[in-house]
Amino acid sequence: MHTHSWRPIPSANTSDLKMAGSNNKTTSKGLSYSPGVTWPVVTDGRGGGRVSTSAVAKAALIAGYIAVGNKGAIERVEKERNWRANYSKHYFDHVRSSVDMGESSVVMAKACLDSLHGSFRYIGKRGNIPLSEAMKSHTPNRFQTERILGRFRENSQNFPEESSENSENSTTALRIPHPSGNLTGETLKKQARKWELSQVIEPSAANGLIYASELVSSKEWKNRIAPYAFVILGAGAALSPTLTLLEIGATVVGIDLPGRGHMWSKLMGKAAIGKGELIVPTTEGKGELTMRAGCDLLRDAPEIADWISTVCPNKTLVIGTYAYMDASDFVRIAIAMDAIAENVLKKRPNSILASLATPTDIYLRPEATRLAAKRRFNTRPGWFRLVNRISRGKMLAPNAEGIVLEGKLAGMDIVNGVVHQQGPNYMLAKRLQQWRALVARSEGTRVSINVAPASRTISVVKNRLLRAAYAGVDFFPPFEVFEAETTSSVMAAGLIRDIFDDQSASNPKLDLKTPLALLTDNACHGGAWSAAVTLRSASVIAAVVGFSKEYNVLPIAAAAGVGAVVLKLRSRL
Repeated sequence: MHTHSWRPIPSANTSDLKMAGSNNKTTSKGLSYSPGVTWPVVTDGRGGGRVSTSAVAKAALIAGYIAVGNKGAIERVEKERNWRANYSKHYFDHVRSSVDMGESSVVMAKACLDSLHGSFRYIGKRGNIPLSEAMKSHTPNRFQTERILGRFRENSQNFPEESSENSENSTTALRIPHPSGNLTGETLKKQARKWELSQVIEPSAANGLIYASELVSSKEWKNRIAPYAFVILGAGAALSPTLTLLEIGATVVGIDLPGRGHMWSKLMGKAAIGKGELIVPTTEGKGELTMRAGCDLLRDAPEIADWISTVCPNKTLVIGTYAYMDASDFVRIAIAMDAIAENVLKKRPNSILASLATPTDIYLRPEATRLAAKRRFNTRPGWFRLVNRISRGKMLAPNAEGIVLEGKLAGMDIVNGVVHQQGPNYMLAKRLQQWRALVARSEGTRVSINVAPASRTISVVKNRLLRAAYAGVDFFPPFEVFEAETTSSVMAAGLIRDIFDDQSASNPKLDLKTPLALLTDNACHGGAWSAAVTLRSASVIAAVVGFSKEYNVLPIAAAAGVGAVVLKLRSRL
């Protein structure tokens, strides 16, 4: 392992940077397959091939139902002919079935995972083989290991005690970037309680923020964080906790694509000026470290798993899966990360698993939050009712009219936050992460998987319609869209709480009413659970409001635009 003196690269042409799979071959359906983790391709007899993402998703759900003998659900999924249009109802049914099955929901989750790992392929030196088989192979480790030590890490007397050299680094504190300014200490606690009272986050999440803030600023923090190494798959992702972890003195093993000079420059720069340590895989060669660092999660999955298993042998690994890609590639990267995490957990069984859940999914909702959504809907403005009636119930639809559960889950319900436009591939990728979380926790692994709020990431703001909807969604309180850097820090705090607080649902020794309660604890849903109407039914009007803000349109004109959109879309809804 080499310790590097780091300096930023002078410049980098981002147009020269390639995403994983940029040299892919293309199927008749336009989907890519290339060396590394790929969708299964079926030949069509004419020298081409096809990928059916729907078939893979349906097979996973069916496998789960087979495992628990739910014949009716199997038939419903098998008979579905328009998966893209109707996928959300099948995932809702799957969650409802998981709730009904209790502890057997883990059996369903494992069967779904096994189906996916058996379906996906890996193209490498051994040819086109099942991903599960590829991860069993042992390949020579071609990665070197480089370390970037923070200057306050190297001089241990400055961590976390007072330092006259730089007052900014004199103490360790959890910092949450926020439009109102950086939140630390008391300001962080006040904002946490404000979010809680507005029902933007759950009470457990507010308590978790305060818990993490107090722990990080305590004298014992250095010793508490020292035994852990945070392996971040997708270290440069917008919502990853990398920057916050480096800032509070953690050891971070950062994994992301090579060739992204500016990204690596940012991460290494953050590490160099702080109290943390950044460990990265690199390849041999000359040139700046920022251009040699990194590896490809899709193409190098087996090698990455082997390399991770060797780093920081005396520390407990926290394996975080945060990488994102668009469309069907999101499933590819999700299954690649899952395969890596599963492999490392077998070799380092005391490791911790971490990931983020999306608010636009399906969850168990606490009774208090359900009742709050119902109260808001019952006191909604008259124009809400009018729009709902004109759109035949599709727009501004109630957020709390589902079946209220009974028994040990009495008062809770299942909240459906799916936004259909995200598509079935996004849903499958996020569902995969939930399945892994349930299975890993049942096997004794501590698991941190918390619902993160809707956030203004690059992938969102580059889409004009989504950007407008996010800009206008605060028209429907308590919906709140977070800035990406705010979310990443808030969720890093949740991760800290999950690791150190034994009362967190992440603790596998803690009895939960149902395995799915893991996703209810510590949720920062951004108001998606407590709003009067569902996000998907408010998205069109939110976009119109957002465009009116962007182009400074008068409220009357905006209202007219809403009316026109409602009438035009009525037949489509």
